[in-house]
Amino acid sequence: MRIEVVVPDYSPEGSLRLSREANSKVSSRIEATQDEVVITGNPEGFRTLGTVLLALAGPTVPSHYHVHLDQDNGWLVPGSVHLVIEVIKDDLHEGSADNA
Repeated sequence: MRIEVVVPDYSPEGSLRLSREANSKVSSRIEATQDEVVITGNPEGFRTLGTVLLALAGPTVPSHYHVHLDQDNGWLVPGSVHLVIEVIKDDLHEGSADNA
C-alpha cells in the first residue's frame, strides 16, 4: 500500500497548521485495570493521526513543542480522554511525562 500525505512544516511563529481528513474519527480511553491507553479510530482518523506525528517529527520542531488533541477542539470523539503529544529531542527520561 502506498499513501501520500502532505506534512505541514513548523512555522517560525511557533506553530503547526494541522488539519483533519474528512470523516476522521479517533477516540482515546484509559484502561485502568490494565494500565493502558487505548487509541481507536477509523482509517481516516489513523491517517490524520499519522500526519500529526510526522509533522511533530519535523527537523525544525523544537523539543517540548506539543499539541493537544481532545473532544473540545474536535480532534477526538466525545467521551475520549485528552491526549497531549509532545516532542522530546533530548533524553526522553527528562520529558514532561515524567514531571506530570
